[in-house]
Amino acid sequence: MKKIFNFLIFCLLASCSEDYIGQYPVDKIPPNSVKNPVVNNFAGGSEIGYELPSDDDLLYVKAVYTLSNGQQSEERASFFLNSMKLKGFGKSKKSTVKLIAVDRSENESQPLSVEIEPLDSPIYSILSSLKVFSFWGGLKLTWGNPQAENIVVDVITKNKAGEISEIDNFYTAEKNASKSVRGMDTVQVNVGTFVRDRFGNYTDTIYSIQKPLFEKLLDKSKFKGLPLSPKYTLNSFGKVIEKLWDNAILPDDNVYYIAAGGPANPYFTMDLGVRAKISRFAFWSRQAWIFQLHSPKHFEIWGTDDPAATAVDNWTGWYKMMDQEAYRPSGLPAGAAPTTDDKAYAAAGEEYEFDIANNPVRFIRFRCTETWGGSTGLNLSEIRFWGSEQ
Repeated sequence: MKKIFNFLIFCLLASCSEDYIGQYPVDKIPPNSVKNPVVNNFAGGSEIGYELPSDDDLLYVKAVYTLSNGQQSEERASFFLNSMKLKGFGKSKKSTVKLIAVDRSENESQPLSVEIEPLDSPIYSILSSLKVFSFWGGLKLTWGNPQAENIVVDVITKNKAGEISEIDNFYTAEKNASKSVRGMDTVQVNVGTFVRDRFGNYTDTIYSIQKPLFEKLLDKSKFKGLPLSPKYTLNSFGKVIEKLWDNAILPDDNVYYIAAGGPANPYFTMDLGVRAKISRFAFWSRQAWIFQLHSPKHFEIWGTDDPAATAVDNWTGWYKMMDQEAYRPSGLPAGAAPTTDDKAYAAAGEEYEFDIANNPVRFIRFRCTETWGGSTGLNLSEIRFWGSEQ
């Protein structure tokens, strides 16, 4: 009993003092320095190889250096490695790195100074590839990022008084990005773009005069469904085509559902109620089965301005406005369970843009050439179109 009591007293006393995490120092003898450095410079950084000292208690090697923006930085590599990569440099210039060996007692060696000269950060080549042009309801931006760096593209405007306003930014590591800025007025605006990275490096700002093209959400109260081909039947779980524009996305049974088992490439036809130059559209799959079963994986949009062309199973007088592979944020194959990103994307609507050279149309035909489940069925919960009435 006495032993237990003494143990409890020891525990209580020990809890009153700060615990030391790690090995207590056993000596004050610094390790030898690393030697024979070899530098390989790359875009935005340098890789330094070196020969490790032979000290038995070596723990790691650290590099101490200053980034192009003046920020002090430090990188560490364990004693299992004989090289390290230093990233975060902006414009190319010579810089000095101090390599320091550290042992298990936190003793530090004499620093070894190494000169590096990283190449320009990838943000500069990304900026040179960035293109901005006027588009439906705003702007279209495209750029290349072959190294898939985590970057931010900022979009700003500058008025006649020189006042700056941010209108959008894009955080991405996509190798080939295509982004849209929406909700802008159809007036001339001075647009600026620049690229930055997570290390605090910024490019210059490139300005251009843009004038967004007018678009609006087409009035769904004017939409009408046209007869379905007799080759296809509606699933008993499905509803009438008008469910595609009733603003009800979430109810699982509130879908337009062409039954599986019919011919391949099921399609439906609709009347927009107006003649319009279509800028983009979005669809919502059956939310309980996104990227699965009868949800579209590959589809076509056809258009015509001729009422006579809309006869059932007639394709004369139609032209293909879009041939599109569905986008899935996770990049996972068919059959894989949807991720959080997949669910958020599908809930917001899968949106696609039309070629600006397309002709105005009044009638639309949606044809599914492949579903995520490999079926001959098709189900959709909602569909919307944007454009300008002609």
